[in-house]
Amino acid sequence: MVRRFFNSCFQKRPGRQPADSPHQQHQQQQGQQQFQQHEGAATETDGSDATLVSAHLQHQQHQHTHWYQRQHHHDQSAANHKFSANTTTTSASSSTTKSTAPPPTTKDPTKVATTTTPSKPPASQANPTANATTNPANATPKPTSTKRRIMTRSTKAKAPAKQANLDSQNAYVEKELEALFDTLEPKSSPTTLTLDGVAAYYHALSLDEASHEYFVLSSIVQSPGFGQITRAGFVAGWKQAFTESGGLVLPDMASHRAHARAQAALVRSDREAFKKVYKAAFVGGKEMGQREMGMEMALAWWGELFKVGMEGGKGWKGEEVDWFGRWEEFLTGKFWVAEPGAVQDDEEEEEGGRGPGRWTRTASRDLWNQTLLFAEKSMKDETLGFWSEEQAWPALIDEFVVWCREKGIAKAGKGEAEGMEE
Repeated sequence: MVRRFFNSCFQKRPGRQPADSPHQQHQQQQGQQQFQQHEGAATETDGSDATLVSAHLQHQQHQHTHWYQRQHHHDQSAANHKFSANTTTTSASSSTTKSTAPPPTTKDPTKVATTTTPSKPPASQANPTANATTNPANATPKPTSTKRRIMTRSTKAKAPAKQANLDSQNAYVEKELEALFDTLEPKSSPTTLTLDGVAAYYHALSLDEASHEYFVLSSIVQSPGFGQITRAGFVAGWKQAFTESGGLVLPDMASHRAHARAQAALVRSDREAFKKVYKAAFVGGKEMGQREMGMEMALAWWGELFKVGMEGGKGWKGEEVDWFGRWEEFLTGKFWVAEPGAVQDDEEEEEGGRGPGRWTRTASRDLWNQTLLFAEKSMKDETLGFWSEEQAWPALIDEFVVWCREKGIAKAGKGEAEGMEE
């Protein structure tokens, strides 16, 4: 159902890929070959997510060295060009000066050379100490700050030089990311990728947009809505990845592919990484411009994200209760209105579809975030004994707990049962 929903939203047309120059294609092929070598070695070892992440780091080190060599060559070439231009200007200036200088004067032997006696310096120059004593206004003021006396000239020069180098590097990264974004869409200088462009970008990065990998990339590029990638978010997001990785995530397609795939593997094992992607999924999964997420989309994303975020990879399903199935049943019965006379086709019925109809409720950000917390607790306590009316759960979750109790799905804990009898 999730894949069918994705395909209906994207209306994807396979085959189109971002256009790259021959030089970029060569770099991407070289980077992809290096990554596949590391990834192949990791898979032969044990195939675990941790090993794949280690392979990604090795690939980043290779790309990091190659990219900085190219940047150093670029900076050195620019410096040499500037030095050559300055040398040419200096040489031309020197030759002009020599050609316009007056001819040397010759001494006349008939004239007697006169000796010039230097004039006597003023008293203020002859004895500055005495002058300072007699006239305090002329005395040189002493530094009043100890830090100024301690700071050397070399220390003062290091900070601006380091900042200038950092600014130059950031400018270069932004320029490379701007150029890379332009290759993703055939239009001239687009500000937002079309759905075709988004789908082609996921394919170029070897990511499955009909899975949790969609939200991994949307969180990186700061997507403002479902199927949306903007130039500003693309540049800012990948620049942030470059900075946070210490310059390992380079502004090229091969490095982006390796980083995105490693992050997709990391969310399966790293709890904090999963929570970061889950929270970002609310923005990247709702329609752009809407404050809340449509319930159909929310159910699709919950089902997909819980598969990778819950322990064992079995989704929101406990030992005795299929919690996600019950959650979907509760929401459908309460907020789904089927069209009169609508008939489900066989494919929809097999996939658990609801047929033609509409939802009367949306999912807020608070409901989205609290559902993850509720799911985690219900996996540990299937009696829902952790829940209490005094707690600040969303009203919809309170209603779900009451519905489960009425259906006999979750029985009250021992303490709650005694409290009810009293």
